[in-house]
Amino acid sequence: MSGSFEPSGPPALEARLAEAAARARATRAVGGTLSPRAARDLRARLLAAASATPATEQPIAPPQAVPEPAAPDEASIPASGARRSAIRVERRRWPRAAEPAPDVTPAVAVPVVPAPARPRAGGTRRRTSLARLVALLVVVALLLGATAYASGRLLTPGTLAATVVEASGATATRVGTPIQLTAGTALQAGDTVTVSSQGSAVLGLGDSRVRLAGGSAVHLDRVDAAGVTVAQLAGRAYYRDVSATDAPFLVTTGPVTWAATGTAFDTDREPVAAGQGSGQERVTLLAIQDAVTASGPGFDTSVPQGDRAIVYIGAATPTVAPVLDTVPASALVDPWIQANGAADLAAGLPLGILDGHLQVALASPTASPSPPVFVTPSPQLTDTPFPTALVTPSPTPTPTVAPKPVATPRITPGPTPSPTPGIGTLGLAAATCPGGVVLDWSKYTGTGAFKRYVTLRSPAGPPPVTYPPTGGSIAPIDGTTSRAAASGYDQTGAGSPYWYRTLAVATDGKVLAASPARYAGGGGGVATIDSFSAMASATPNETDFLWTSFSGPGRCFSEYLIVSGSWSYPLFGIGTYGAEGIPITCTGQSFELQVIRKTWLPLTPSGSPGGQLLVAESAPATCTP
Repeated sequence: MSGSFEPSGPPALEARLAEAAARARATRAVGGTLSPRAARDLRARLLAAASATPATEQPIAPPQAVPEPAAPDEASIPASGARRSAIRVERRRWPRAAEPAPDVTPAVAVPVVPAPARPRAGGTRRRTSLARLVALLVVVALLLGATAYASGRLLTPGTLAATVVEASGATATRVGTPIQLTAGTALQAGDTVTVSSQGSAVLGLGDSRVRLAGGSAVHLDRVDAAGVTVAQLAGRAYYRDVSATDAPFLVTTGPVTWAATGTAFDTDREPVAAGQGSGQERVTLLAIQDAVTASGPGFDTSVPQGDRAIVYIGAATPTVAPVLDTVPASALVDPWIQANGAADLAAGLPLGILDGHLQVALASPTASPSPPVFVTPSPQLTDTPFPTALVTPSPTPTPTVAPKPVATPRITPGPTPSPTPGIGTLGLAAATCPGGVVLDWSKYTGTGAFKRYVTLRSPAGPPPVTYPPTGGSIAPIDGTTSRAAASGYDQTGAGSPYWYRTLAVATDGKVLAASPARYAGGGGGVATIDSFSAMASATPNETDFLWTSFSGPGRCFSEYLIVSGSWSYPLFGIGTYGAEGIPITCTGQSFELQVIRKTWLPLTPSGSPGGQLLVAESAPATCTP
């Protein structure tokens, strides 16, 4: 366009065209925006025009900045009746302080000409009606909520009764206020239940039960008919889910979630022994009845009935998938497990792996009942040497379980025991594995001056409960001053079977506790993995592996270990048959695959669990680049 414009037509049209040309030139001169002074001046005039608008006119959103010459005068501002199409609107939000107090309708109104603005006005009316409807619904909801609160109860659909069934030395913290728990105390989501070291508690969440041992703590994250979520903060708890529906029953231990439906399982969360790293904890789960699913960062693992899962959580190392093995016999005869099994039996609930191994029916679980006395089984070679008979040390009859009659717990007849007076009892499980015998025993929990565990062995018969041994020999399993170090292995047991017995010995050499004798061994040397191969992955700097899964007993497996020189990479899951994308570059080097069974003993120089029994291995495989 040239610097001049020759208009034609009627004088009014010529004047309007001249004005438009002048405005276009002014707009280009200021880059399409108003100066601050011009914007303030224009805004003041628009507000003045809006205040004079009749109440019947349709309100719309506040007008935006209109490009004007740098120094506008009164004549350059269109009258309120001018067409809105002559105004260029810049999208700019005005400060709220300059607007009138909010109402149901917008604060500022300007005239609207019929044809061009009618669609916008209609949309505004719809928005105004919707705003009024929403406001009305909010008011109604608030009134209903106030009515429910005034009645003393805030009712929500799908609530689930949560009460204390039994409690001793237990408190609940609710909004920072401690509440002493007694039978019948109502619980709710958000409560933190803490049990003293000598206390116990049974929580009823609907028909489900949470039985807490001394020193435990849980937080009730969620309790309703759609599901239950309990955060186990510390200690030991036995969970019996008896949901009437398929609502999930979740237990969280840090980053790991254990999911169950209609299941019984025991969970122990405890700090690891010194040397394992600051802040690290070990979580041990026993799947008593039915399966449990463990999920966490990068894993989703099923723990079948009869398996034990161990996972480490905390700041020391990243959390990885739990290591699975069979629940050891020593865990089945643990007084805590026995007592919870008796409570399930009294309620008519399925016992799972405790069926046939429940020895004493107790009225309610307790963290430290009198230990049972073991009966030495007849010589028998087995991979699962569960105890065949237990009797109570007291001559009094077994107490009757109330309130309803139940079947008498099964006790397999056996020889009359002859316990040594003053000596406690340890549980012991001995697994015959390729490459040796794996031994798991229960921790000594007595008050004696504990010094170490000693495992005796004898090929001719059960070793006597004496130390130093008067028959047999000491198995080459390192002793330790840590009570938690309750497992080890004996490689010499691969060739021929032995009788094994574990003792807890005091500082003065006195025997504090003894296990029953177990017969195991003779499983032969290290097994062979039939096939194993390595090849370069499609992704650079990564390698893929394939192998035949280990087919031996689950109690002999903790992990697969891919090894190349000083480099190693652990993998979990006994049924695993391959791995892709392992972070090592394939350069034609040689790899081997091993099956490892981990134990506490022997300890590492730092005091960490260091036992690694080599159970199976592959032939070397050269990686194909």
